[in-house]
Amino acid sequence: MSSMHLVLRRHTERSAADGSTRFVDLIEDPLPGSKNGTYLNGHAIVPGTPIALKNGDLIEVGHTLLCYRQATDDLAVRLTESELDGVEFGPTRTRCPAVVRCVDTLASLAPTELRVLFTGETGVGKESAAVFVHQKSHRAKGRWLAVNCAAISSGLFESAFFGHVRGAFTSAVGQAAGFLTQAHGGTLFLDELGSLAPDHQAKLLRVIETGLFRRVGSDKDEKIDVRWVAATNEDLSTRVRGDLLFRVRQHEICLPPLGQRREDMGALIASFLADLRRTNVRVSITPLAARRLCCAPYPGNIRQLGAVVRAATATAGVRDGAVTITGSSLPSDLTIPAPAANDLGPPRPPITEAPPAVDPHEQRFSEAVLRRALEGRTKAAAAVALRISVRHLDRLLLRFGLAERYRRR
Repeated sequence: MSSMHLVLRRHTERSAADGSTRFVDLIEDPLPGSKNGTYLNGHAIVPGTPIALKNGDLIEVGHTLLCYRQATDDLAVRLTESELDGVEFGPTRTRCPAVVRCVDTLASLAPTELRVLFTGETGVGKESAAVFVHQKSHRAKGRWLAVNCAAISSGLFESAFFGHVRGAFTSAVGQAAGFLTQAHGGTLFLDELGSLAPDHQAKLLRVIETGLFRRVGSDKDEKIDVRWVAATNEDLSTRVRGDLLFRVRQHEICLPPLGQRREDMGALIASFLADLRRTNVRVSITPLAARRLCCAPYPGNIRQLGAVVRAATATAGVRDGAVTITGSSLPSDLTIPAPAANDLGPPRPPITEAPPAVDPHEQRFSEAVLRRALEGRTKAAAAVALRISVRHLDRLLLRFGLAERYRRR
């Protein structure tokens, strides 16, 4: 059984009444000086207080960070059994069920010629998802061309998209290829599609429908072969003419915000630190900094997280070939939201009485193992034999009612 499963067995219980899962910090630490603690979404919880878990909750136990998800379908079984490391998605891997569903759909769409519209908040990775489709398609060896529609001025639209012939206008001293010709045989990605003016939308409509276009100043149609994909963070129903929207949205993929894929935080942060590690610089993050990075909200989603991590490494600086990201390296406005009322349970002092009774079979088995390990040995020697620390051994003795008997060893 993995250490993660052991942590969950020691800290969670299932409510038979409503089927919910409740988290309880069952491991009381009677030893002074312990600094581990248990945190829910970045906030310390009161030991012994049952707390109802919600999908996406982050639980920090010692140096282990867990994301709670209810396993309700085959996908959950797949992520917990056959694909423990997650599913490849761009430069990282994802274990978020919502993103894995998107990846599965994209893998099915990639070999087709269907036009895909990517929607979602700013910074969620719409262009990365579009690149994924291109790389998994038969056009992968062709050109990938991303066009920011919001950056194209009205007067340059036709020349930028369709190109021009020599003499088409005063400065046209030669023939030039537009985006359509450059992307021939590949994929053309239209970012911020809703920024196009209505008359420009009408001109694109014919190209998408027929594959034919004319360069500025030419009287001859040219044929292009491209796959169209687009992205927006807006409601296009009022920004894009209906006949164009129907054509570019043959299938729509809505990518979830970063706040809904918290199990991917570690992989995403590691991907942003990869460039630094490739220069043989050792990178470490203190527990407090890691807690803030993982639990803070990111309105700018993945793009904002990347900016925060890169800025933190620059602020921390390289010293003796190493970078340590601390809480002071992070922006002052990167804070963990206050918990909702009753999320952490009612405030009360830590429980000091003996832990609750354990299963009789577990009690007998554990007693036998501990007695055998301690027979003729000191606690230190027994801990070595069991491959655990003396502190852990003391906790086990307390849990199984043997602490008084072996107190002086």
